[in-house]
Amino acid sequence: MLGINQYRQRLPGEVVFATAASTLPATISPTTGGAVVNSHGGGQVLQREVVTSLAGIRDALQGEPVSVSPAVTPVAVSENTPALKSKDKPAVILPQIASVQKTRQDEQPAITEPLVEQESIRFTLACWQVSDEVLVINGFAHGERANRTQLELLANILRAIGQLSANLPAAELIEWPLSPGAESTLSGARTQLSMFLLGRQQVRPYRWLLAMGDEAARLLPKDDDSSPPESGSAETLFIPSLQKMLAEPLCKREVWQALRHLRGA
Repeated sequence: MLGINQYRQRLPGEVVFATAASTLPATISPTTGGAVVNSHGGGQVLQREVVTSLAGIRDALQGEPVSVSPAVTPVAVSENTPALKSKDKPAVILPQIASVQKTRQDEQPAITEPLVEQESIRFTLACWQVSDEVLVINGFAHGERANRTQLELLANILRAIGQLSANLPAAELIEWPLSPGAESTLSGARTQLSMFLLGRQQVRPYRWLLAMGDEAARLLPKDDDSSPPESGSAETLFIPSLQKMLAEPLCKREVWQALRHLRGA
């Protein structure tokens, strides 16, 4: 029942299973670097031969041919390796990507500029022509008017530069949009103000335009220093608004630096 066919008494000093031990597979010693060592003095056997023997056993048992691939030895890669010459290297595409990104960035202002021109804005501009030399405009919120304190400040500034000999005249108002539901884009407001100033220049010419506040700065074009001024055109001076000068008194020094050359002109 145990599968043992016969028994034989072991003699003193006899090796157990001596015959079977000679047929046992060799053991692998970790100190041999992967080589196979026969424990009975048979020397070293290559690993390829062991694998081939195992493959033959499995082929005999299963009836299927087994192909044993030779061991692959890693190869150190360097710049001198023929397979990595410059002609075989993949093309670098990072400069191309950067070029595409730069092209898109260059096109961005052309896309955003029309959007700015179509921006909807609301404001009131107060205009005073105080002399034959100076026209003043100051921006306010839509529907707002200059109060007494702001009018006194403006009169004092104009007297300090010698451009107001009498009382301050009444202001002309430009409301934008012109009527409820009418066009309210930034480009339309610029056109409206340009037409107003052109008409005023033809009726009563002036030499300097004092543009006060952020709204006036947005609506009026900036002078190009590289091109000479046109004959008969007025020079535009951008200064803080009356509201800002009252809220931040230090701005008055900036205004004086910008306007003092008009004194006695």
